[in-house]
Amino acid sequence: MAYPTFPAPADVRNDGHRRVRSTALAGLALLLATPAVAAPNWSAPIQSVATGHSPLAIWHRPQLVSGSLEDRSGAIALDDAGNASSVCNSINNSGAYPVEASILPASGAWKAPVELQVQADPYLDYRPPIVRSTATGEMTAVWTNAKGIWASEKRPGQVWSAPIQIGPGLSGGSRYEVVRMVFAMNRSGAAVVAWSDARNSHTYPLYAVTRPAGGSWSAYQIVVPANFGLVADSVAVGANGAMIIAWERNLTNGVALYASRAVAPGASWVTSPQILPPQNGYFKASVAVDAAGDAGIVAVVSEGIGRIVALNQPGAGAPWSSPVRIVAGDYELLTPVLSDDAGNATVLTLPVNDLSLLAIEGSIVTNHWSAKLPIVAARYGTGISALAVAANGKAVVCTSIANDASGYTSSIAALTRSSPAGSWTAAVPLSGASPYNYVTDVATNPAGQAVCTWIKELNQAPTTSLYANTFR
Repeated sequence: MAYPTFPAPADVRNDGHRRVRSTALAGLALLLATPAVAAPNWSAPIQSVATGHSPLAIWHRPQLVSGSLEDRSGAIALDDAGNASSVCNSINNSGAYPVEASILPASGAWKAPVELQVQADPYLDYRPPIVRSTATGEMTAVWTNAKGIWASEKRPGQVWSAPIQIGPGLSGGSRYEVVRMVFAMNRSGAAVVAWSDARNSHTYPLYAVTRPAGGSWSAYQIVVPANFGLVADSVAVGANGAMIIAWERNLTNGVALYASRAVAPGASWVTSPQILPPQNGYFKASVAVDAAGDAGIVAVVSEGIGRIVALNQPGAGAPWSSPVRIVAGDYELLTPVLSDDAGNATVLTLPVNDLSLLAIEGSIVTNHWSAKLPIVAARYGTGISALAVAANGKAVVCTSIANDASGYTSSIAALTRSSPAGSWTAAVPLSGASPYNYVTDVATNPAGQAVCTWIKELNQAPTTSLYANTFR
């Protein structure tokens, strides 16, 4: 398989290595030192991996996907055959800010990026794009700007469609502001986008649009009428079409957590009674749904019962369980909770006063969870991380690893898990150490193939370059 020879960052060129993410890398550093080589062969693999994750797979060296990002975006989607697409916010020579998509065929090299939509005013409100794929390669990208919420679709062998507006934009002459937009799609193409807006100051309705597999987007629905401080945290779609939104509401005595469910695209939304009581601080909740419609939520609590808790709802109409403490102490959620079709779930966390990246594995069917499992122990710590879980439980983690105590330089590393009951491999370095390397996303499929995207800021400039490593 031939791979392109795009220019790589100087530090990468000289060493030869390759949800829902988290907070910055301040005070963290490198686990994996990588020796320099005189003349690296950029078509050669980084490392063969015989772990059962994908028996013949290898991590390939980083390839340039986009050379001019406007921010730290860079979402990735992967179908069952190994075709991938990356979508990001870019900046062009005219000073415009296009949403840009790049395609990686299963048997080829990255194609040149194409512009999906140009955002001419950099000061208009927008959020980084999100992209998802079906099992057979129908890709959907969703993003926001001050004119609304937009979607573009790509079918196998075709180009990206012209963007269509699926959410409202300017209203009454005032700027439309999406407070938070979340998007999920299952392997058949059933999809949901949820968001709240600030057109009425702090009074936000919670909206959603849905799409059945192979169908068109609905008109937007009001999931929760306008109220003070409604914010969508997370959304998930099960293989049976069940859709769950986890959301928060500001009350006079704090922030409370709720969930709304629709049994299928186009169905009415049913909101559960308050599932976590008001607290001082946001829950950062994430939701996962299995193939049967069982749901689980993992959230951060700031007082009372522990630091990170999990709840489950075994199917439509069932009550949410009482919270189970899965982590005690001061821990940070690095990734959303993700589940395979059988309800086997994984989430990554990081102790605030420690340096080890931890995985917690459990079941959203039973709400039973494992002890914390250290999967990367770095001398100076890990930082921004991404997790992907396939329908059969194969999983991939990509993480930034600090190179020194200041956290100024970092490298990118990855590790895999071959099954829900399997062990995590040792971390494999994917890039050299240099200033301002950040993981943006990772995707995997049931065959165990994977793509990790990451960015390198150039001399603290406002633009960055997006790179990707493939595991195939």
